[in-house]
Formats: sequence, structure tokens, C-alpha cells
Amino acid sequence: MLKKMLSLSLLITVFLFCFTAGCSVLGGGDTVDIDQMELLMKDAESRVSSIDWNSESPGNIRAQLSAAELQFSTVFDTLSEANPDNEDDTRRIYALRTMSCTYLELVTSMRELANVVEHRDNADYYAAYYEEENWLNEMKASDAALASARNKLHSAQTRINGVNMNLVPLFMQADIIELKVEIEQMNILMTNLAEEYAKVLS
Repeated sequence: MLKKMLSLSLLITVFLFCFTAGCSVLGGGDTVDIDQMELLMKDAESRVSSIDWNSESPGNIRAQLSAAELQFSTVFDTLSEANPDNEDDTRRIYALRTMSCTYLELVTSMRELANVVEHRDNADYYAAYYEEENWLNEMKASDAALASARNKLHSAQTRINGVNMNLVPLFMQADIIELKVEIEQMNILMTNLAEEYAKVLS
């Protein structure tokens, strides 16, 4: 059992390393600066990508995710009320709304992943003192959080994969593709991690 504890702890460490190592008019008549919304989203993206999953506490990670979530939500809600008066703005808003909504679901998945880490850390503590029952309880809680994270990641993946690239401006298509790749990589890593959990907890 101790061998299983240590091997799974190592696998999660590898997983986290890979994971770390990516103007229109509103209905009310007020103008919206699309450039400003895009900058706000990029700031939120940077906030998420700068999280160090190997060294930061789960609580701090959740705090950063909540801050990013607020920014993504602001972008999505603001642009959802926009009534663009030209095709270029329509395409930009479509892309930004799709990406911000996808990121909202991705952040929710990451928040569950922070719970995975927290329970894993607790399990490591109990493993060090050979408290098998407590270790098992924490591992089961970590596994449940991982299942939830995978479900929410699937929602994000479904949304971004459903984007109509014909409606996305050419200069923004690389951003869509990059987000798709990031989510797919997370999906592969989470799937591998879930398989290892299944082996340990069987």
C-alpha cells in the first residue's frame, strides 16, 4: 500500500509539472471598447497561466482563479449585451464571447483540480505517518474532485470544439487553436491521472 501511495504522489507531481509547463453598441446605447475587453481577457489568461501548481497553496490557487473568473465573466457579460454595427466587430465579439465562456468553464475545472491537490497533500501527510485509513479517505476525496474536474473540462472542450472558425477573424484563429490544444493536453493528463487513481484505489 505504501508503494502505491508513493507512486501515485510521484505521478501527480509529474502531472502538475506538465500542467504548469499556456467599438460596439450596448442595448442601452453605451459604447463598448472591444479592444479593452480583449485586453481584460488576456490579463485573466495571464493570471491563470502564471499559477505555479507545484509550489502555491490550493487556497492561493483558488483565490487567483476567482479573480480570473471575475474578469472572464465581465468580458462575457459585457459583450453579450453588445449590438455590433459591422461584420468585423461581430466576428471579434463572437470569438471573444466563445473564448471567455470556455475559460469560465475551464476555471471551474481548475478549481476542482486545486481540490485534487489539496486532498492529495493531505493524503501524503497521512502516508508519512502510515495512517492508512485517513490516507484512503483523502485519496477517495481527491479522486472524486478529479472526476468533477474532468466533467467540467469536458464542458469546456465541447464548447471550444463547437466554435465556427468561419466566423472567427483570421488574426484570432490561432488563439482559438491554442486554447483547444491546451484543453486537449489537460484532458489527456487528467485521463492518465484518473487511470492511476483507479489502479491505486481498486
